[in-house]
Amino acid sequence: SCPDVIHSHHSWPSLCRAIHVTVFDMSIRRQSWLDAVLPRSCGGCGRPGVDWCRACTQALLCLTRPTLIAPPNSCAPLGAVAGPHEGLLRRAVLTHKRGPTPGVRTVLIALLAYLVALIRPPLVARGLWRPPLAMAPVPPSGWHPSRVPMAELAAPVARECAAYTGPLLRAARRRRPQKGLGAAARASNVRHAFRADPSRAPPGLLGVVIIDDVITTGASMVEAARAVREAGLLPVAVVALARADVGAQSPLG
Repeated sequence: SCPDVIHSHHSWPSLCRAIHVTVFDMSIRRQSWLDAVLPRSCGGCGRPGVDWCRACTQALLCLTRPTLIAPPNSCAPLGAVAGPHEGLLRRAVLTHKRGPTPGVRTVLIALLAYLVALIRPPLVARGLWRPPLAMAPVPPSGWHPSRVPMAELAAPVARECAAYTGPLLRAARRRRPQKGLGAAARASNVRHAFRADPSRAPPGLLGVVIIDDVITTGASMVEAARAVREAGLLPVAVVALARADVGAQSPLG
């Protein structure tokens, strides 16, 4: 569960085993009547009848190695990613972005919880993990999105570590999706695209953990951190499920 992962001092492999045992405990029987009309298939391997299968969860957890990174352009003191944006991790992120699917949502929540557990000790040591703390997903590119996929993952993790999560970061203007853009175009596309509204956060809030699904050039993270600072808050860490360009990020450990 999220509390076990966030507060655990166990190794990633041992947590993987625990997550693998519990990740499919939720029942999918309520969806069985839909399968005859809208057949499902695993987003990882294409296996019919499930949105994300047990074998893909086991493989994803075994292959993923969450890592601390140096945040892009030093936009925050600390950063962390779960792994490269390829293979099963990439397919899991894309499956979750396309729509809410219980199996993949559960495994991505587990990965995000472990990333929070990874950044927590160094932030505590630096005096930067001080409640109240906020976890702020980077807003998606849509002007009025029907859902915010990363907010769906951040909410249960934030609840378990007593952090605030809500619409702290908002879109300040329309922008096109970052996909297919070069580094300069990405930076231009998100310039002044976000604003932070501290009035929507609990009193005394200072530290903010910025969360996104994928880091490529880091332009979105850098701009989100700028918006947080302009609101008088402190971006203490940036966290992403995947990094699209491994060479663009400097590993810390």
